Amino acid sequence: MSQEKVEKKKELKRNRKKIVKKEHRMAKLGAVIAVIAAVFVAGWLVYSIHNKVVAYQEDHPKTVKVDLSAISEFYGNMSSTENSGS
Repeated sequence: MSQEKVEKKKELKRNRKKIVKKEHRMAKLGAVIAVIAAVFVAGWLVYSIHNKVVAYQEDHPKTVKVDLSAISEFYGNMSSTENSGS
């Protein structure tokens, strides 16, 4: 081995703890950044879907028209038959 390689290996051996700590720190930082990015994307997706749903509901309101005249007529007929029967 050349003297340069020997010196390089000695330097790596001396600084191994620092190097390992730095690698772990960078890995944790990468994981944190990935989680933040995932939360941001999920939040944006939920916000976008919510806006589309609200816009659709505004364009298509849920209203139902019910004709209750038959029920009113039925109850009216019942009350008139009860009054005439007594």
